[in-house]
Amino acid sequence: MNLRTAFAILLVFFASSLAQAADPADTARKAGKIVVADFTLGLCKMCKQQKGILDETLPKYGDKVVLQVVMVNKESAVVDKYNVSMIPAILFFDGNGKLVGRFDGVVTPKSKIEKQLEAMGLSR
Repeated sequence: MNLRTAFAILLVFFASSLAQAADPADTARKAGKIVVADFTLGLCKMCKQQKGILDETLPKYGDKVVLQVVMVNKESAVVDKYNVSMIPAILFFDGNGKLVGRFDGVVTPKSKIEKQLEAMGLSR
């Protein structure tokens, strides 16, 4: 690898680390749909368990719900904005971008997620 290639790779890496993560509220407003924001580290045991629960639950609602994964180790501004201090955490935003629900820690049973979405006007 020559110096120019190494510099280009480093520049791309640095630029991607500075990129602003999308705020789930903005995603909800732009999509006009409910956003379920999964604040995760991805690799932790509880985060994997939560991902499995979301992967099983959310497809039942089709395109009425958007899942947004927020990697807490890369998106600190979003984490700080919503005062996330425990992972996994799930935040629910309505189509106007308003935060309307939140669970900290693994949500079991999955019926809690379903009840939250139904309280927001969704049905399966």
